[in-house]
Amino acid sequence: MLKRATTQTSITGFGVWHPPTVLDNVELCTAFNEYVRRDNATHAEAIAAGTREALRESSPEFILRASGIVKRYVEDKTGLLDPERMCPNIPDRPEDQPSVQAEYAVHAARKALEVAGRAGEDIDLVVLGASCLQRSYPAIAIEVQALLGARGHGFDVSLGCSTGMAALQVASQAVQLGQARCALVVLPELTSPHLNWRDRDSHFILGDASVAMIIEATDGARPGSWEIRSTRMASKWSNNIRNNFGYTNRCDPSTQHDADKLFHQQGRHAFMDDGALADSSSTRPSRPTGSGPIRSRGTGSTRPTRT
Repeated sequence: MLKRATTQTSITGFGVWHPPTVLDNVELCTAFNEYVRRDNATHAEAIAAGTREALRESSPEFILRASGIVKRYVEDKTGLLDPERMCPNIPDRPEDQPSVQAEYAVHAARKALEVAGRAGEDIDLVVLGASCLQRSYPAIAIEVQALLGARGHGFDVSLGCSTGMAALQVASQAVQLGQARCALVVLPELTSPHLNWRDRDSHFILGDASVAMIIEATDGARPGSWEIRSTRMASKWSNNIRNNFGYTNRCDPSTQHDADKLFHQQGRHAFMDDGALADSSSTRPSRPTGSGPIRSRGTGSTRPTRT
């Protein structure tokens, strides 16, 4: 008889939080199409001469067909609906105030702690992950640790769309090794600032939200927790999804504000890459009733079972 796979760790609490502001496809396209008309008018001579390609308008129907998305939550939409700006208005904060991403993380973490029946001081590891981090250092995880009154240690991780799977696996391994007893995984995805709202192929694809999970040993998990049966990670280099924003951007003023310093993708190629890698890297044990794989986009999988 095959031994039942288990990491001996479980998700004992979870929480989801998002800002209250909703941006739907109709208002998104109204602003985007006005930007397109203005840009095409500004460059009308070059477009007529064939030296510049005219921008194409977007539509709610196109967005729905391409992504299935009808609306998204965002931190701010006043800047997104301004055709001259097309960027969220998020005021900078002084260093003695919580960062926006830390605030996102704390909102979701408190919901997860409530579900798990835990308090902030029970946490002895914070693994914070995001596709883009608001700053390089100090780690936002350690800021969250302080805001929650948690103990132990914390650190940030970033792995694009697969950051959640990476953070979850690291936390599970820490609990397995006895390096933590009660780990917080939190994913404050503030993505609207690094999305190119002027790009027709991706201006609709991201929003802002935060998710948190509490990871503990299965033998002490509360009833109703989700056991993490197994994890597996794989990675493969690709340029099909990319964001070139970084601290060296200012070193070349000629390209400092180019579009590649924001999220950009070759959508169809990206999904082909991700799907192929996910299929090749995922384990396929027999599936018990009530369980199934939770899979990241191409770089890992986690198989949970409800306990």
